[in-house]
Amino acid sequence: MAKKQWQTGDIVEAEDLNRLETATQPVTTTSDGILLKTDKTKLDGIESGAQKNPETVTQTKNGLMSATDKVKFDGIETGAQKNPSKANQAEAEAGTDDSKYMTAIRVKQSITKNAPTLAMTVVNHGSTASTARPAGAVAVYWIGTVEPTNATDNDLWIGGL
Repeated sequence: MAKKQWQTGDIVEAEDLNRLETATQPVTTTSDGILLKTDKTKLDGIESGAQKNPETVTQTKNGLMSATDKVKFDGIETGAQKNPSKANQAEAEAGTDDSKYMTAIRVKQSITKNAPTLAMTVVNHGSTASTARPAGAVAVYWIGTVEPTNATDNDLWIGGL
């Protein structure tokens, strides 16, 4: 067997030289060299930059994360998403940010600020269907015996009066 511990004055045998020659050869997965072939196989299976795996975390033992974080993580449903933030009054009234949600009070504030004023203009057109629609009227309430020809989708006709 080849000698492993050397001291000054030891005699070098042929077997020792053979071992020395093998130890300076490149290692492969089938023959020993500077490393053992089993170590070479193991090293080939390790990715560059790999690190030792940390311990498995439990709700009582730290590992990759703290035990406290593990308890929190276990309480999160699969597919859960971060809650979006609520819109403030100015954002609700502006209505330009679709990444926030609005509470009932913010919806009311937005509607109050942005709802158009619906002023109804009353026109008694009698039996004249071609009566002119008042300029600038948002909606017209037509009262007459015939359907008005100048009515728009915003208008209302009460016929037969």
